[in-house]
Amino acid sequence: MEIEADPERRERIARELPKFETRQALIAHEPESVDAFAGFRINSALSHALMKRADKALCNVAASAGYPPDLKLLLIEGVHKRFAEKFRSIISDGSVKEKFDPLFRLISIGGKEFSTHAVISRHIEYQFWRLDTAPALGADSAMSVSAPLSRIYEPLDCGRLTWGEINKRNVNSSAAEKGNPFSEEFGGRHIMLAEVLKMLGDSRLNDAIIIQGVAGSGKSVFTQVLCAEIRKLGLRPIRIRMRDLSHEPNKSLMDDVAVALIQNCGDEAFDERVGPCPSISDLDLAPLLDESIPFNGIWICPLVFIFDGWDEISISASEGFRVRVERTLNAIRQQMLVGRSHRVRVILTGRPSEDVNAAKFLQGTTPVLTVRPFSKNQLSHFAKVLTEHRLSLSINQIQPASAVEERIAKLLSQYDEEEENGGGQSILGVPLLALLAIWLVLNDPNPPKDMLVERTSLYRRLADLTCRHGGNVTSAGERAARIKGGKLRELLHHTAAAMTLRGTEHVSFEEWSVRLNASGFKESEAAAIDSLADNPFARFMLSFFLTPGIREHGCEFLHKSFREYFFAEAIVEAIKAIALQDKGVHPRRVPYWKHFEQSDPRHAEIYHVTLLLGPQWLSPEVLRNLSWLLEWDIRRSGADSGKSMDENETAPIDLESWKRVRDRLATFWDWWAEGVHLRPQPYRPAGRTDVQYYAPIAVTISESLPPVDLPKHRLPEPVRVTTIDAHLGDALFRLNCLIHFYINEVTGWTSLVEQGDLHSFWSAWREGIDINPYQREIECFGVKWIVFRPFSGESSKASFAEEFFSRINAAGWRPNGVMPRGVDMRGCELSNVNIDAQFVEVNLSYSYISGGHFYNCVFGDIGIYQAIIEGSDFVVSSFNKVDFQKSLLLTTTFWSCRFNIYDWNVVSVGPSVVEESEVDFMDCVAVGSSKYYKVEQNGCLTLAGKIDT
Repeated sequence: MEIEADPERRERIARELPKFETRQALIAHEPESVDAFAGFRINSALSHALMKRADKALCNVAASAGYPPDLKLLLIEGVHKRFAEKFRSIISDGSVKEKFDPLFRLISIGGKEFSTHAVISRHIEYQFWRLDTAPALGADSAMSVSAPLSRIYEPLDCGRLTWGEINKRNVNSSAAEKGNPFSEEFGGRHIMLAEVLKMLGDSRLNDAIIIQGVAGSGKSVFTQVLCAEIRKLGLRPIRIRMRDLSHEPNKSLMDDVAVALIQNCGDEAFDERVGPCPSISDLDLAPLLDESIPFNGIWICPLVFIFDGWDEISISASEGFRVRVERTLNAIRQQMLVGRSHRVRVILTGRPSEDVNAAKFLQGTTPVLTVRPFSKNQLSHFAKVLTEHRLSLSINQIQPASAVEERIAKLLSQYDEEEENGGGQSILGVPLLALLAIWLVLNDPNPPKDMLVERTSLYRRLADLTCRHGGNVTSAGERAARIKGGKLRELLHHTAAAMTLRGTEHVSFEEWSVRLNASGFKESEAAAIDSLADNPFARFMLSFFLTPGIREHGCEFLHKSFREYFFAEAIVEAIKAIALQDKGVHPRRVPYWKHFEQSDPRHAEIYHVTLLLGPQWLSPEVLRNLSWLLEWDIRRSGADSGKSMDENETAPIDLESWKRVRDRLATFWDWWAEGVHLRPQPYRPAGRTDVQYYAPIAVTISESLPPVDLPKHRLPEPVRVTTIDAHLGDALFRLNCLIHFYINEVTGWTSLVEQGDLHSFWSAWREGIDINPYQREIECFGVKWIVFRPFSGESSKASFAEEFFSRINAAGWRPNGVMPRGVDMRGCELSNVNIDAQFVEVNLSYSYISGGHFYNCVFGDIGIYQAIIEGSDFVVSSFNKVDFQKSLLLTTTFWSCRFNIYDWNVVSVGPSVVEESEVDFMDCVAVGSSKYYKVEQNGCLTLAGKIDT
């Protein structure tokens, strides 16, 4: 017997049996009558009342034999998974045919029960292997963390709240404090594993358990640890990566789960040990939902379903992320949580998401556990374990142990300073980033100084080190046949782009190869025909950032954040290539509707840019990386250009090249604004007079998105050209804003604004020269700058802000919310903007807002630092947490507005008017000849101007 064969388990079985009379009383049971078999079927036997009575009797027998509770559950499991096969063989035995013939005809005989249990057992074994044997990070590399997760894992803490407590409206709290689950003031700090295990047996809980956390907070690793602990309790964990679900409306949830389960049953290394992965035809999960066992005084299904990563649900379909999330969560509730006589335990994990909130899955009593950052003690222990592991390795010892330990001590001291000064902003509080940062310091004597507060800097340095030698920090010699250097980095860029344009976190090998060939990457040509063991694809997979796996499952990054970083880097390198490959000056595109001529380099450039930016939104995480990389790359071409470049870094371009990139992107914005990509392009074939048409580029892009390995019986789901238009417009808008501002910042703009007179810049804005529809040249203090004017078009008096925003919002869903939410618009000229919109989490600092009419607008968490606002009207609008510091207001009217402003400190030149408005000024100062009247004032206001109340 399996339990008896395990020495550890055997020792836990008590050997002092109860007295004979007691044992007899425990197992006493009346024989079942024929009526007891009513409704009995092989495929549903485990949920039948007869089986439940038999389970109870078996539990009593096991108890009398000294079995502890968890081994009793394992005993029941062993009987359950063998029952169908053994029962079938007994009643179909010819020697007893006559005896069992009535029962044989009574029941229907299925055939998947035993194989289903075998698949689940393999799945659980694979989770144990991933935790206890497989390397924690990377493979076959000095930069890889070769220790298994179980050796380096640091237990996580969490806050515990219900969704009702998070979502409640507390009138005494500010918006940022209302049940904020990421603040330890709400939900406290608890040991997360203990909380989850306690809830599994909680008789009051009849809902899913939600685990949320920021990117890299350890949610997925926790689910692997949780699988092991759940198994120790005698339950059977099923861990599903939500990215592996198809979410198709015509497929049942359990059929979808079965496919995802098979995909998480092994990989190349595991299969070599235990044999090939089973087929989906061996699996039928639906009947197992009806199975129930006694657990902690309640009846629950022995299967515990863990759905990991709702934020990784594919968004490749045109229906969008929110629709898929809502459909999947609704199926989980309807098919698992509702209408059952026993509890089915479901655990869901993911990053915080408004789309999950909007799906109405979360109810008032739904428990929500929020992963807490590492405490100082947790981080210290984590660093100690990693340091000991690194020093135990004999390969590539870069420096003596004392030097390594000294660097780690310095790192932790910097963390202490960050905690004191920044209130927990350091990346060392996030487990994945802490792992990467500590491992980088252990292997890199000169890590970047800003990596504790900027994760993109950390990822960039990791890429620099690992790409140079194909995953090693020093050369591994010719024996390590792998792609390395710039070719590896390029391959990582293309792979991240292939996943992003498909809206998935993994691509099949076939699709990976086809898309790389289409992008001109020749390395994959050999990979397409050779076996996985000896082709460049395998060598690529063995590099630091990607997970080795089953060929049919394709490739995926070790963590979603790696894909997000390399896609951002791919965008930066793609736009830098524009300046390197084409240094010419080209005439303006005319007429307005016409695409670039095929002989014009911009014809190919815009197609490549559109293929990168059009298929999907730039997610907040990609944007964070993109913004930092652009600023870093432009800075090293300007003020930092004298510094020597690390040989491992991506190649820089000079400032003049960045200016060519800036001007080219402004040209592309003009191309988008005129909707050229949405227009069929007319032409006349040579020697003919009839007009024919090229398909719009947006249609061509849409046609390129479906998976290349789509089954022949299925048609691809086409993406709307409206969606392509929205994605492209949003991305081009952001890129133009960022690059224009960073170039101006490097050439002294912000420092002169800080030091000089804002009135001089006011004059410069007014006297600027429009050099094309969307750029303006201004001169101040003898320096010329080019600024982005995104809404003006041909006429300086026109504004297409509302039209452009409407086109971008027409996609129906935007990860940042409704445009322009979350956009960095520093240093832009925003003239004659007439709009009703939400300017939330927008940065308008250093900008020039002139002649605008903002009606019923919402301004929140917005920066208008050192901005100039002239001749604009703000009507029936609200201002919450708006930073107007050191801005210049000229003849600007605020009528019937609501203010909640701190650190006003405005240099106000008049007359500007605040009329019939509620104003909550705290410690504010305004200087100038402004008028403030009919104002409800609350707090402390010091004004040098005239006040009529």
